[in-house]
Amino acid sequence: MKFHIWEVATQKKRIVHFKKPIYILQVLEKEYELPKGLLVSILLIETKCRPLYFRIAEYIAMLIDVIINRIINRPIKNYTVGKCQLGVASILNYLGDNIYPYVEYIPRLNKNQAILLMKALFSDEYYKILAYKIKPIYNRAINIYSPLDLKNVICFIGEQYNGKYTYGLLLSTIVEEYNNSGQPAGILTE
Repeated sequence: MKFHIWEVATQKKRIVHFKKPIYILQVLEKEYELPKGLLVSILLIETKCRPLYFRIAEYIAMLIDVIINRIINRPIKNYTVGKCQLGVASILNYLGDNIYPYVEYIPRLNKNQAILLMKALFSDEYYKILAYKIKPIYNRAINIYSPLDLKNVICFIGEQYNGKYTYGLLLSTIVEEYNNSGQPAGILTE
């Protein structure tokens, strides 16, 4: 019984912890004209599948890579990092660099790029980068499917974002649950 009480308390903390990011993402969904619940659902899936201790290790590895990149000019691997697992190249593209998003390694960063990259990982701007990345995928999806065919549009976005069809199915389920109840409770309590 104590475990259950602890689990409920943990879930309430998790929901409170996400209030600000969820609000930011809801605003960005309107600003970027994205389906309601899309960005919020991506955040919830990615944070549920990749616990905080993994992300902390990623942040430390990223910081070390940036420092080594600046000192000995070793390229940075374009891995995904942060709450929504955005690629380093995607973050740098948003910040004004013209880097192919699927490049394997990123050449030497100047001091300003390194600072902006690390700031973006820990600021609310990270969520803007997510919206920036999703918008062209959404535009492709509505060119393929009718904008009224939301389930297929969301599945397409999920598959393009993550690379797996099953991710698209999960994303469409979470978005549908979110839109029906206003609270994607299923993924928070599993």
